[in-house]
Amino acid sequence: MKIINVLRSVRAEQLQRIDPSWVGRLIQIATILFYTSLLFHSIEWSLFGIDRFEVKLTMITFPLLLIVWGFTLFYTPRSLTKEEKFFYTVATIYGASQFVSLIHSPYPMQSLVQGIIVASLLIMMVVISWLVRDKKLMHAMYTVMGIAALVWGFSEFGFYQLFIDITARLGQPGTIFIPYWQGDSASFGDVLLFVTGPVYWIFFQMANKRIGRYAIWVLIPIWLHLFTLTYTKALILAALLFFVVGMVLLRGSVRRIMVISSILFVLLNIRTGSILGYEQKSIAGLRIAYQRLTTPTPPPVEPPPAPTPTPTPPPVEPPPAPTPTPTPPPVEPPPAPTPAEAAQAKEYQRELLLTRFNPFTSYGSNSMLVRWKAMRVSVAGSLDYFFFGHGAGLSQALLPKLAEAFDSKLSEEERVQYEFDNLYGPKVNSSIIDAHNLFLTEFFNVGIIGALALVGLVLRVIKLQIDILRRKSLRHDPIIVLSISVFAALLLYRMAGSYIVVPYFWVMLGVLFGLSEGINRMSVAQAQNG
Repeated sequence: MKIINVLRSVRAEQLQRIDPSWVGRLIQIATILFYTSLLFHSIEWSLFGIDRFEVKLTMITFPLLLIVWGFTLFYTPRSLTKEEKFFYTVATIYGASQFVSLIHSPYPMQSLVQGIIVASLLIMMVVISWLVRDKKLMHAMYTVMGIAALVWGFSEFGFYQLFIDITARLGQPGTIFIPYWQGDSASFGDVLLFVTGPVYWIFFQMANKRIGRYAIWVLIPIWLHLFTLTYTKALILAALLFFVVGMVLLRGSVRRIMVISSILFVLLNIRTGSILGYEQKSIAGLRIAYQRLTTPTPPPVEPPPAPTPTPTPPPVEPPPAPTPTPTPPPVEPPPAPTPAEAAQAKEYQRELLLTRFNPFTSYGSNSMLVRWKAMRVSVAGSLDYFFFGHGAGLSQALLPKLAEAFDSKLSEEERVQYEFDNLYGPKVNSSIIDAHNLFLTEFFNVGIIGALALVGLVLRVIKLQIDILRRKSLRHDPIIVLSISVFAALLLYRMAGSYIVVPYFWVMLGVLFGLSEGINRMSVAQAQNG
């Protein structure tokens, strides 16, 4: 007890000496460093070849943020509101479900690693929600991130246009000029959605300057083109939702920027992947040229060895001489494609890429049908371990096996239809690694308790944003509207993808919850003082 009393007296003495502005500046510096480092989260270096353990920039900036959070808890303590107690309790339940799922996990070590990663992301969300409490800090975060994102995005666009083949998707390995990029087109799109709010915050600031009014209409089409070059349908819809939310909630000149941007975005997507369907343009000559370029040259066939002559026995007449086996002519390698054929094959590959992007073609619609089958398999498998799930992070390991079992239970009529739609067999099932939906995937992994806790976190944040939008003074605030727009886009994106071990969605949950709580506390304080 004496030690506790001494610590309390030391803390009280320190609180009297500390300058609150010093703590505020420390929070601002640490938060901006961490927030901006998220732009480069997919850049990683493997350490000792250990699976799922890589060195990332956020592994440096987040510990710094944790230290600052510790200083904040010590020097500026505050009691939790009912809203915070509820939010943090639900987050704890969701985090605990990751470890409880080890009960049924056939790969407990893999599930344990997944649980540790998700717990770290939840801690990240809590820290951000505790530190980001006012719009002034949001302005600084968005400004630094927006400038960094513009430089990054335009560099990637230039690198892609100058050095990458037109048949590649932006975000795949090799299409990013930064080495050690470990993402793909979908993860690249996740970063784009996260930083588009800060980018448009910079555009809004530029629109207030005479030169900036004209410059943004050069920069905006380039930025929007980054989305189309990923050829990811869910990303296009999520980005469109970002603009729709902005158009509805913003007012004045910033609203005009969002309206014109949305029109440009639609036109760019129509130009990139016409709804007419590129399959209609694929003629037989292009297919033959493509096959000639992609079919490997067979090795020459060696002639068989000459037959060994049979010795003639003395009293018996010699048998007739065996007919020599004709030597097959050597296989001629296919002639090298002409420049015209190479150009045709390249154009055909390009058309295949655009066909995938276009949901109105058979190839484009097939990817959607495969996702629908994955959802059916995932939900059916989730019922086996309804409460605690199959094990955290095991969807990719278990779902292909469950897809094989799913095929074996199809009726003859269903099997024929699945074969017609190219949804049947081991080749398709090997690509069914998750439900392509964050909430359904977590239902499979950690059961209904964890999935409902995750839904509860999201719904609580949505409810708080609706409460903020009911305030006339904040309804059209650009920084709040941009944050809500980014969150809506990320949420829709997770309806078509299982991006759980990336920080962007969790950071936006923390930002919006913390900002909402900061505004509510300020309103209460003003009401008490007034």
